[in-house]
Amino acid sequence: MYHQRVTAPTWCGGAKYRLLWWALLGLVSGCGSTPGVPSAPVVAEPVPEVVVQQAPVRDVLKELLFAGLTALDNDHLTEPREGSAADYFGQVLDVAPDNAIALDGMRRLVARYVSLAEQAFRNGARDAAEGYLRRAEPYALPADGLDQTRLRWSSVTATKTAAENEYLLDVAALDARGEDVTWRLTEIAVKAMRAESRITIVSRSDAEGRWIYQQMREVLAEYRLRGNIVQGQVPKVILIDLPQT
Repeated sequence: MYHQRVTAPTWCGGAKYRLLWWALLGLVSGCGSTPGVPSAPVVAEPVPEVVVQQAPVRDVLKELLFAGLTALDNDHLTEPREGSAADYFGQVLDVAPDNAIALDGMRRLVARYVSLAEQAFRNGARDAAEGYLRRAEPYALPADGLDQTRLRWSSVTATKTAAENEYLLDVAALDARGEDVTWRLTEIAVKAMRAESRITIVSRSDAEGRWIYQQMREVLAEYRLRGNIVQGQVPKVILIDLPQT
């Protein structure tokens, strides 16, 4: 009988795969033996396990976090693009979205940009301030308050150009209906009473105007505050009988 010589295929590289191949070959040969003649028992040799050593993921994350914190301390916030705090923390969050250190790092990054923006705004560099906020936006959350910062800047800018008899109201504080705006309205109401001045309330809606008047009216008790309400984009109170400068 003709027996073809069989060799292991070339893709069977490594001890593990060669042993598996020859074990399989032995089973096939056994199936083709002469009927009635028992095959000699084959003692299977232990197949060695191929162990690939890999660095644990957590060690890689630790290195990325350390690099991110170092970049943050050096003010490498988003530049250079590869090697910045945003880059390192972003890689961590891609794998572990709830990683507390990376999330805190992103918050600190945004806070740093807001701080730089505030400093630029105080120095009169409005364009530079806006540029810092734009850099922070891709990483900011609503709680970081970038929109409120812009509104406050608009209010401050408008206040600097307002006439002396005009008192602008902070939009964010007015929306919140909190103590900040009530104290501001109290101050304006007292000035109006002392000057015996009529007032004009400029508000974004009639309901807002009536609320402003009610707050001022309650402060003055028996004094009758005279004025009217008009609609406008910038909320403010004008003391009509004070001289404009």
